[in-house]
Amino acid sequence: MKTKLFITFLLPCILFSCHGGGDNPVHEEYEEDTPEGVVFLTERQQKALGLELGTFQMRNLTTVVKTNGQLEVPPAASAEVTAIIGGNAREIKVFHGDRVRKGQALAVLEHPDYIVLQEQFAEIASQLKFLEQEFER
Repeated sequence: MKTKLFITFLLPCILFSCHGGGDNPVHEEYEEDTPEGVVFLTERQQKALGLELGTFQMRNLTTVVKTNGQLEVPPAASAEVTAIIGGNAREIKVFHGDRVRKGQALAVLEHPDYIVLQEQFAEIASQLKFLEQEFER
């Protein structure tokens, strides 16, 4: 009975003491809280990739990089243009992204209300001319 008890106690002790590992683990996994999309490379991985770190230098680039994308203008550099009176755009004189200057025509609008306004303007201009002549007499 003592022998059986001794063997049952001794056998697990021998098995636990023969784990075969040392203090040098072959593979370590780190589960630190790192931001998503961030990769850390060991020195061995950097050498395998041929990755070199250095300082900033002025260089002329000899290759062309072709990419697809869309540039967006910051709000301070853009403006919204609206017409005082609505109408249909008959002709647009600038393209998206063109530089424009103050006073430059951007589009030609047409609408029947514009004709009415022109008639009223012509009538009032002739009345003004007549009234100025009357005032001078």
